[in-house]
Amino acid sequence: MLGPARDGREAVTAAQMLHPNLVLMQTKLPGPDGIETARAREAGVVAYLTSVEQRRLLSTIEVALERFGELRILRKEEGDPSEALATRRVVDNAKKLLITRLGISEAEAFQRLLQRKLSTGRRLRETAWTIIEADRVLARLDFARCLQLIFQTVRQTWWLKRQTC
Repeated sequence: MLGPARDGREAVTAAQMLHPNLVLMQTKLPGPDGIETARAREAGVVAYLTSVEQRRLLSTIEVALERFGELRILRKEEGDPSEALATRRVVDNAKKLLITRLGISEAEAFQRLLQRKLSTGRRLRETAWTIIEADRVLARLDFARCLQLIFQTVRQTWWLKRQTC
């Protein structure tokens, strides 16, 4: 437990020194308020909410812990903090695509990225870029037209084989 901080700057300094797993902060603080403080990159914030409804609080803590775990993996893979941040952006974009395309949760999307990373032996950023690029290719394709061409080719091949028998 950190204990009380007098303002947002003090909270960021304490968090940097003590590396807590969770920080609860009021939105109204002297100087930079809790929201401004949470937005500070050096604060290491991975999630925040503005109300204290218990169900939302527990859900937000769960998401924050998942994102914190992801961030630890990224920092371990990328020694440089700026590289870890760049990788995180690419990974977040790939997760969004997986969530949209597959209808899965954010945690499941990250697990799929990790599984793919392990199966290919690539770095996490490369794995995420592969997913993003694959989505771009798929978005350019006209699936209906592709299926028609495949069907026509199969039908023609079948018809030719039938004629030669």
